[in-house]
Amino acid sequence: MCKHVAATLFATGAKLDKNPLYFFQMRNINVEDFIAKVVVSKVDTMLEKSNIITPRIIKNANLAKIFGI
Repeated sequence: MCKHVAATLFATGAKLDKNPLYFFQMRNINVEDFIAKVVVSKVDTMLEKSNIITPRIIKNANLAKIFGI
């Protein structure tokens, strides 16, 4: 790697250290829109999984036995 590439990478890294959101600015991504899309996607995934019954879920009837209530 030549000194010019190294200097460019170093300068970019220094900017990212000061402002991590600079990565999104370089790619012309609106951070607020990106976060909103990620949150919506995560919520949708969680809602899809909410109807799945797994063995990890403790049924209410078993709580008394588990905790000795």
